[in-house]
Amino acid sequence: MTRREVSRIRGGLEDGAELTLKDLSRYGGYLLHLNEYVESRYAFDVLVKKYPNEFQGYRGLARVSQKMGDNEAALEFWAVCFAKCNNKSDSAYRRDRMQYGDLLNVWGRCNESEKIFKQLLIDDPRNQEILTALARTARMAERYELAVQRCDELVRHFPDKVKYKKMYIHAVLAILDIDRAQGFYEQNLEKKSDLGYKLLQVDILVSQIKLEDSLKLLDHLQVEYPDDSSIAVKKSIILIGKCKTSGDLSFARQALFELEKFQDQYLAIPSLLESVIAVLIILGEDERVSRLILQLPDDRKRAMDYKVRSLYMEGDIAGAKHLWEKLNKKYFISSVRAIDPGTLNKVDLKQIEISSDSILLFTVVRNERWRLPFFLEHYRSLGVDRFFFVDNDSNDGTTEYLHEQNDVHIYWTDQSHAEARCGMQWVNHLVEEHGMDKWCLFVDVDEALVFPHSEKCGLRKLLKYMDDKGQEALYGFMLNMYAPDLAS
Repeated sequence: MTRREVSRIRGGLEDGAELTLKDLSRYGGYLLHLNEYVESRYAFDVLVKKYPNEFQGYRGLARVSQKMGDNEAALEFWAVCFAKCNNKSDSAYRRDRMQYGDLLNVWGRCNESEKIFKQLLIDDPRNQEILTALARTARMAERYELAVQRCDELVRHFPDKVKYKKMYIHAVLAILDIDRAQGFYEQNLEKKSDLGYKLLQVDILVSQIKLEDSLKLLDHLQVEYPDDSSIAVKKSIILIGKCKTSGDLSFARQALFELEKFQDQYLAIPSLLESVIAVLIILGEDERVSRLILQLPDDRKRAMDYKVRSLYMEGDIAGAKHLWEKLNKKYFISSVRAIDPGTLNKVDLKQIEISSDSILLFTVVRNERWRLPFFLEHYRSLGVDRFFFVDNDSNDGTTEYLHEQNDVHIYWTDQSHAEARCGMQWVNHLVEEHGMDKWCLFVDVDEALVFPHSEKCGLRKLLKYMDDKGQEALYGFMLNMYAPDLAS
């Protein structure tokens, strides 16, 4: 845009003058290109208000939201944008759909992104970018066999692209077909001189749990590439794994020794600094962790994770919560994010009556009818007002029994328990829908919560005590109990 155009449109916005859709769209895009996000968003907000039936304003708001790190809002704007525009002749249509599909993947909504990429593929069946996106989608959806098939297709269609051969090996390793991965590596990549290809052999060895062999190979590569910190990072990951499985902190100290050889690269390579912080946390060196965290950039998920931890450790609970909310808007967190539409279906006809002081319990059940009488009696006696059950396709009378309970609401699903992160996606969805600003209890149906004097005072006195102390969560531990006459 020329200076005169920019000045004219800016003045028009300030004076409330009539501006065309093209004016506002170009101006908002111009500001976005300059990273003037607040002004750009204002221009697109005005565009949406003046031309609510056009898609350009929503597209602009989606792009601005992504740049500002609010991917949650971006998804909503993209959805409205495409509801108002299905114009495949629009020059930016495919690019926008690809961007929307990638964002859905990041958000764990892989079924929706799959449909988008397949629709785009109809018009361009050999498009490299779309085929790559479909392979990536299968991997992110943890459909590993399908990921192998799609990576194999990419290798065959684009045999000169080494990156697809690397993708294929990682996909094959995900299904633990080690011999296949090793054979493909030896046939296609073993003679490559690039370090990245040689590190693939390390990945194959790690998949075989040949940790000592992988460390020896990394030692050899360090001699060959002494200035490359990626080898030290790879070595530290293996050593940290050995530390966690053995409890031997000497492995963590060895990892730190390897990483600190590259202290001069900390600021230039955030992943290196993040690896150092991970080791220091294991070693309990919180003061060093706090200092190094200040050097991390703000636009990386792992860096934000560490900063949340640092604020919490320093006692800045409000700051930690604020940063967590920011993190939650930008990145997909598998056990927290929304489930796919239609996954949970309320099958009871009872009205959900919740007051401001209601105590709610959320649980997941599958074929555990025999446990339910004790479970419900125990938690009713503690003071639970409403029960929310996710019934994972029971067929032993569980559903029928729960229908008879006046204080129970039932949500049915046949989705895989593992796909739902052991049910946490279902539970968190219901908590966000019904339990915000309420005291919520999440337990399995074979778990009985007890606390000092619980048989006398119940949950209400406990929660009043916590409210008075400004506490928002109760940390507990699992204790398995067995009958004294249980056969060995």
